[in-house]
Amino acid sequence: RRVHGDCLLEFVRMPDKYEDEEGLDIDYDSDNVSEPDEVDFKQQKPTLNGDLSNCVVCDGLPVVGEDKFEKLNGLVRKLFSKVGDIVTMEMPKDPNTSMTCGFLFVEYANPNLAATAVATLDNYKLDKQHTFKVTLFTDLNRYLNVPDTYQQPPKPKYIPKENLKSWMLDSRARNQYVIRHQNLTEVLWNDTHNTENSTVVSRPGWSDSFVQWSTYGSYLTTFHAKGVKLWGGPSWLELGRFEHPGVNLVQFSPCEKYMVTFAGNAAEQLIVWEVRSGKKMRHFSGVSVKDMTWPYFKWSHDDQFFGRAIEDSLYIYETSTFKHIVNDQDKRQAFSIPGVRDCEWSPASNVLAYWQPEQNNKPGRVTLVEVPSMKEVRQKNLFNFDKCYLHWQSQGKYLAVKIDRLTKTKKPSHTDFELFCLQAKDVPVEMCEFTDHVSAFAWEPAGDRFVVVHGQQNSAPNVSFFELKGKPPKLEKLGMKEKKNVTHLFWSPKGRLLLMGSLGKGSDSGSFEFWDVDGLDCLAKIDHFMVTDVAWDPSGRFVATSVSNWTQQFENGFNIWSFTGKLVRAELKDKLFQFVWRPVPPSLLGEEDLKTIKKSQKQWAAEFDEEDRKLKTAENSRYDEERAATTKAFLDLLAERLAEFKANTAKRRALREGLCSDDEGEFEEVEHVEETILSQTTVPL
Repeated sequence: RRVHGDCLLEFVRMPDKYEDEEGLDIDYDSDNVSEPDEVDFKQQKPTLNGDLSNCVVCDGLPVVGEDKFEKLNGLVRKLFSKVGDIVTMEMPKDPNTSMTCGFLFVEYANPNLAATAVATLDNYKLDKQHTFKVTLFTDLNRYLNVPDTYQQPPKPKYIPKENLKSWMLDSRARNQYVIRHQNLTEVLWNDTHNTENSTVVSRPGWSDSFVQWSTYGSYLTTFHAKGVKLWGGPSWLELGRFEHPGVNLVQFSPCEKYMVTFAGNAAEQLIVWEVRSGKKMRHFSGVSVKDMTWPYFKWSHDDQFFGRAIEDSLYIYETSTFKHIVNDQDKRQAFSIPGVRDCEWSPASNVLAYWQPEQNNKPGRVTLVEVPSMKEVRQKNLFNFDKCYLHWQSQGKYLAVKIDRLTKTKKPSHTDFELFCLQAKDVPVEMCEFTDHVSAFAWEPAGDRFVVVHGQQNSAPNVSFFELKGKPPKLEKLGMKEKKNVTHLFWSPKGRLLLMGSLGKGSDSGSFEFWDVDGLDCLAKIDHFMVTDVAWDPSGRFVATSVSNWTQQFENGFNIWSFTGKLVRAELKDKLFQFVWRPVPPSLLGEEDLKTIKKSQKQWAAEFDEEDRKLKTAENSRYDEERAATTKAFLDLLAERLAEFKANTAKRRALREGLCSDDEGEFEEVEHVEETILSQTTVPL
């Protein structure tokens, strides 16, 4: 035996006699062996297949003895065989101790499987003490050839990164939107004056299924078989690639720092990523696809915490460690809350609201707690109800709890609202009771008002307007509009303006009304037949209604309306799948800045009106120029054809035997009728 590097070479002396399968001695007779042809072995050297691109090396395995070798070997083989069929797998042992060396070699049928094994199993945690480090065998030479003396690498050329918020520097403060129709994905400006030149970028096959904006619109997400990609900047470059085969859902955290991807059939169903670095922060498995609701996790407003209520437990994780926060038992594990059904974070603070149903003659409960201290802010007992729905106001000032009440015989009765006023001392609760069924509810963004659609089943509902006024806030009803065909409510992002109407498959679907809630005035009525989606743009100046091919196969397209109900753009798009406005980050202006702007609103309005007038004039001038250019082109063509006609006068006269027939006025048309009897029959009288 000889040791060569990390390898043990064993030399064996071959016997002069061999035994065949039946155990008979076979004498080696050199006289009966034919001499081979003379070969110059110096010239003909043996060749080896040195392609090891289909082999991988895995380090970080446990060091075990003979008693645990088979178990470890079977476990590791099972993991690596998930990638593909294994040709050979070797787990070396120390010849002196018979212990494994902590690494192994795996050979696959082709290099693609080896690369997949590296991408899938590298950094795989076998247990708390052992993490796989998987590399291609061909990379070992690169590691071994690292020089002993440090050589400073060349300084890379600085390439400035593009501004991910560049679209917000538009001088005309236009918004953007993305549409997907057929196999084409397009990002366009919302330009009401020049619709023909509004395309920002257009790419076929950009996404395999659909697209999604990030929370602040910095990234556009495209979906692919192996994962998702993020795009952005003026050049729409690829900014990130996140490998998660079979991914079909994506959620961004409120501050755009993290992204959650979901693939129901993958081993790692849920993965939380850090967006900028592309680092996988944590993964989750064991999710029931059938019972899952999306988004799966609820995030705090500042991205510090995320969690979910599951099976009598409240799971809350902190993003600093991506572990459970410390519970009341001083352990990092879930909080045990019997019967907890759902939870929602405040949009402005780390306050979490959750509710529990009635159990074992105990009342149900709505509870508000501070995180991470889990200090109780407010709780309210509930009786005789079926379900609760939690609705936070956008500034976190109020929490509306919609309660579906039951009769004493546990049949559906009516709906109530309990309004928690978090900015008032001791968090008082206002009641809003209805004697009928509530079908829709919506808070005014950054306001104190809300709207409720309610009424009896199978009849036109009523729309009621409410406001919380005073300190402490008291509920006041502003008015009610009776018998309105309304199923959905859409507030403008800036408040005050409300679009309400009907979505669905009914005969009245697609009818909407614009309302100014300040005076409860109807501004306009619009119709968009078979409409499936409605969305305000971030500025609150425009609203889009669209017909998606995912729901309706006919009349696909979108309309863009002004906030007064004027149609400013209508497009029919064959197989339109998506119309999504690009979100914008929160304004950096403070309340005093906004008040100053509102005071000088008339001055700004005059300037904007003048700018619009110039754009309209430029648009009309451009139209006149295009029309004049078309007219000139026609007249030039006509003059060219007349010149050709005049130049060929002699040729035409020669063809007509000297007659000049160019002027049709020189000829006189004479009509001559000639009758011919073809047959004659005599009929007797």
